[in-house]
Amino acid sequence: MGFVVSKNVLKIKKNNMKKYDTLFLSLGTFLSLFPIYAFFGWIYVCIIYPELSQPELVAMYNSQLLFDFFNARSLFFTVCGLLAGILLLISLVYSLQNNGNKTLKTIKVILFVMNAFFTFFQLWSLM
Repeated sequence: MGFVVSKNVLKIKKNNMKKYDTLFLSLGTFLSLFPIYAFFGWIYVCIIYPELSQPELVAMYNSQLLFDFFNARSLFFTVCGLLAGILLLISLVYSLQNNGNKTLKTIKVILFVMNAFFTFFQLWSLM
């Protein structure tokens, strides 16, 4: 079992997925750090500057915490979270199909749930 993008272009079978599992897990974990950083940055700004209004807090968050990283920084963090979710989900599904290490499966589930929470926060902040 695997996924097929095209009949002749890319065929990844179950036994070949083993070499991609570590790559997907590490990339997904790295990409999930961006929404976590954005979430705790927002909490930090809200605690440090409780006297500011909502628009002032957003301006402070954008200028101090993100160092003018991107013009569309919230969208960037959201896309990173969504990509991480996809990669972690592929890695998790592969692990659940195999009889492997249960601790690794548990870690993958925890990473996926954490990424889903922080990415949901980023999606909510875009509205």
